[in-house]
Amino acid sequence: MTAMNTSRHRTRRQWFALVCVLAAAQLTVNAQALPVPTSPARVKELVALLQSKKLEAFAVKDAVEAGRFVAVYLVPNVQLMLISAGYERPTDVEYRIYQKDFTNAYAELNSSVLAKDKVFFQDALCDGLLPKATNGAEDIVTIGTAKRVFNGDYNDPKKKPDPKKISLEDYVKAYSEADAKYTSLVTMLLEELKKS
Repeated sequence: MTAMNTSRHRTRRQWFALVCVLAAAQLTVNAQALPVPTSPARVKELVALLQSKKLEAFAVKDAVEAGRFVAVYLVPNVQLMLISAGYERPTDVEYRIYQKDFTNAYAELNSSVLAKDKVFFQDALCDGLLPKATNGAEDIVTIGTAKRVFNGDYNDPKKKPDPKKISLEDYVKAYSEADAKYTSLVTMLLEELKKS
């Protein structure tokens, strides 16, 4: 009887070990499906620099595209908001930057009717653009009027497709493009902030 119980106990342990291995493998497959973000290190550096200079906002002329501006607004430990936009009267924003009135430069780019071709990033928790929600916080990118929420909600190729959800391939593509753009804009702000 004791040998039989020992055998059952050993079999249960082996099954439990097998289930754990399979669960870990599934988590690894899912984790590998999403790309590694490029923006967190640059965002961390930007947030630290803004705080060391006691700034809640900062704005610059876009170094790549003429007539565009990039501005950021920081709510420490809550959200980093970054806007990239063209402006119909660029001298208005240039003047604000010259006067170091970065909060109003950000506000004009974000909400004025003169702002056009907007790309708006809402970085929850100020930790970079992440491919899925962390601690219930979702990162959001709005390009024009198209809004993309990066919460990890996509069609899992191993499950029944949901027509309301984006495919994994399209989700990864959208995320990778957004993260690369965000990293580029954060880097632009960093470079100018280090000069000032």
